[in-house]
Amino acid sequence: MSDISTRIIERAKELNLSQSDIARKLGYSRASVGLWFKPKASLPSADKIHPLAEVLGVSCNWLLSGEEYSPSKQTPQE
Repeated sequence: MSDISTRIIERAKELNLSQSDIARKLGYSRASVGLWFKPKASLPSADKIHPLAEVLGVSCNWLLSGEEYSPSKQTPQE
């Protein structure tokens, strides 16, 4: 099973979203979002998990654990 950084990276690639795109959608700095793309560097804080999951079109559970993900049933936030 992959870690949260790997899931963020893989899902962002699936959606063709850059770190800057995600940061803009969330209203966060690109630097802080960029840390989430580095394994074991920094994890999103608890208050950022839900908004990030919405942008990526996944459940919070999948983002945190890798379980319960179905791209055909989830749509990213516009």
